[in-house]
Amino acid sequence: MKISVRSAALDAAKADVVAIPLASQGAADGATGSRRGAARAKASAKAKAAVNGAKPVLSPAARAFDRSLGGAIADVVARGEFAASAGEALVLYPAPASKRARAAAARPARVVLVGMGDAKDVDAHAL
Repeated sequence: MKISVRSAALDAAKADVVAIPLASQGAADGATGSRRGAARAKASAKAKAAVNGAKPVLSPAARAFDRSLGGAIADVVARGEFAASAGEALVLYPAPASKRARAAAARPARVVLVGMGDAKDVDAHAL
């Protein structure tokens, strides 16, 4: 098995798996050292984000990529299934593209959304 990792613009991504870091506006995250504490913190952060109306923020490139996936990312965000809490991850399995769309651009088999927490706390170290 050959595994390679590279960074590229989303519109140029030709891969089996694409990971997209997403931050939220105004979400409150907590971190603890235990599994139980981490699960509580994650649930608490999701609940606070829902109460505060915080949602993941998609960059223009991520929105364009999402359109190529038929809106799969926007759908999970709208349903509240992904709050972009720090350490949260969600794997999407986009529906295969139609034959015409396949000729234009290949879709990845998996898209991994990675929560970065509150946008104001995201820096190069967090990435």
